[in-house]
Amino acid sequence: MHRPNIARRVLVLLAVMAGGWVAWAAWQPRPGPPRVSFTLTGYTNGGPSGHLAQVLVSNLNAAPVKFQKFYQIQVATARGWTSATSGYFKTGPLLGVGGCTTLAVPAPAGKPWRIYLNGYTDDGHTAVTLLGKLAIWPRLVLGPKQAAVLYGVISDPLENPQPAH
Repeated sequence: MHRPNIARRVLVLLAVMAGGWVAWAAWQPRPGPPRVSFTLTGYTNGGPSGHLAQVLVSNLNAAPVKFQKFYQIQVATARGWTSATSGYFKTGPLLGVGGCTTLAVPAPAGKPWRIYLNGYTDDGHTAVTLLGKLAIWPRLVLGPKQAAVLYGVISDPLENPQPAH
């Protein structure tokens, strides 16, 4: 009677386990887009660009939200929204569960405007990678740590206050 090679059985078992782990890691659900609220809290009369708007950004998720440093201010036009200005914060805001932060951004005069940010929900299983949007391989390598998917987060239209007469 022929006995199967034990080393071969172990290798096959390890290959099956590795394949199962890769399949499990590849099909883990990703966190959805961040849910945040934007509240215009006031204006300042300073800064090189004139008025700075103070906008309170609040996290409505059950997990922290991380934003990139880049922001864009968009103004309303007859054809929709167009970029008016953009810039960078010193650091990308990180909002804990229920947390909030105040952003100071240049406020366009005379037109409704809104803020565009890029961010993601960090549920503790997310790792940021350069190819997070495009490739599945970071998820395979990272296992339960998933590649972050950046979502555009846009405020509701904000209005400049009307001058007092």
